Amino acid sequence: MTVLIVFAALGMPGVEAGGLLLPARPSRPLGEGFGVREIRIRVQVRDNHAFVTVQQVVENLSPLTLEAECVFPLPRSGTLDAPTLTADDRPLEGELLTGPTARAAWVASLDRHRDARLTEFLGRDLFRVSAFELAGRSRRTLRLTYEQELEPANEITELVCGLRAVALAPLPGARYRIDVDLALRKEDEPAVRGETASRTASRLEIGPIHSPTHDIAVQRSRAGRALVHAEGSLTGDEPDYRLLWTSTRSPIGVTLLTYWPQEASRGYFLLIA
Repeated sequence: MTVLIVFAALGMPGVEAGGLLLPARPSRPLGEGFGVREIRIRVQVRDNHAFVTVQQVVENLSPLTLEAECVFPLPRSGTLDAPTLTADDRPLEGELLTGPTARAAWVASLDRHRDARLTEFLGRDLFRVSAFELAGRSRRTLRLTYEQELEPANEITELVCGLRAVALAPLPGARYRIDVDLALRKEDEPAVRGETASRTASRLEIGPIHSPTHDIAVQRSRAGRALVHAEGSLTGDEPDYRLLWTSTRSPIGVTLLTYWPQEASRGYFLLIA
C-alpha cells in the first residue's frame, strides 16, 4: 500500500498552507488504515528570520507495510532555505521542484486522486522526498526543518501554520501543539556600550500579539521576547493556525487592522492593544 504524505507548511500573509495524507489507490478513503497521531510545530523567530520544525507522527493501523512519499508545498512568498526531512531521525534525500515542473507534479497527483483539495497547491513549488516504508501496525516520526525570511507588511507580521488539511485523517485522541518563540533581536543581546537610557527605550519591541483562529497563551519574558503556545485535539476540521504580531517603539502598543471586501457595502476593523 502506498500513500502520499504532504506536510503542513508555514506561510506568509495571505498564504494558507496545509498537508494531506493521500492513498495511492484513489478508491481508498482518506484515513483508512493509517492516520495522524500527533502534530507539533516549533518556530523560533529572530527579527524576521524564522527557524521552523514541523513534526508529524503517523501510524499504520493495518498489518500491511506502507510505502510513503513525503511532499512539502513551499510558501508562495518569502525566502526558504535548507529544507531537510528525517524519518525517525534518519535523513531522507529530497528534490526541489519549481515552476512548470512543480505544477506538473501537482496536476499528476490531482488527476490520480481526483481530490479537489489538491488544487490549492497548484502554482506552488514543492520539496519532495524519496519513498520510505512504514511497517504494519507501527508509527514513524517525520520531522521537517527549514529556515525562512518573513516579510512584514505595515509593521505587521503574520505566521500561518497549516492544520486544516494535514489533520484530515486524525486518529482518535490525536492532538496538535504549536510553540512560537518571538524575539526582535538576538536573545540576551546587551545594549551597546555607552548607549543612553532613552535610546535603549526607543528600540523596536514586540507589540500586540493576536491569533484570529486559536486560543493562545502568551508569556513575555521581556519587552523584546514572547513565547506563544497553542494546543488542542485534532478533529479533522481545524482552521489553519494564524498568528499576527506587531513591532513598536512605544511602551503601549496599539495596531488597527482594517478589511473591506471588494463590492461590499461596509468593511471591518480590529483594534489590537
